[in-house]
Amino acid sequence: MRRTLSAVVALLSSTALLVTLTGCLATTDEAAGWREDARVAAGDTHSQLMTVRLVLVERDGLLGRYDATVVRDAEEAVGTASDDLAKSQPPRALRPTYDRLTTLLDDAGSLVAEARTAVGERDTSRYADLVRRIERLAPRVERMEKELRG
Repeated sequence: MRRTLSAVVALLSSTALLVTLTGCLATTDEAAGWREDARVAAGDTHSQLMTVRLVLVERDGLLGRYDATVVRDAEEAVGTASDDLAKSQPPRALRPTYDRLTTLLDDAGSLVAEARTAVGERDTSRYADLVRRIERLAPRVERMEKELRG
């Protein structure tokens, strides 16, 4: 009887240890997967911000009539990156990072939307301010991407 009880206790202890280790591994894998998704979203957003900046700086015809299309496509790409990340559930430990990143992505989306409006209306008087704001936001997004890279 005592041997049976010892065997049961050993089996339960081993099972508990296995469940604990498996849970930790899943959490680590989830965190790594989420970090990669977040890194891609930040990188894509940074790239789109720099594309819009280029359009605004080269307002004298680098892209001709396609500048509005380029900015509209950038806006769509930033929106997709933001939407995809918003649908993910970060591990609890990464929730502050998620909050910071989604704020940056929202700010980028708003800024690119403003740029689309200015480009569509050919309101070049707004371009310099938009470029300055992009130049302030883009490095923050880039730093977040590097942070997520680890």
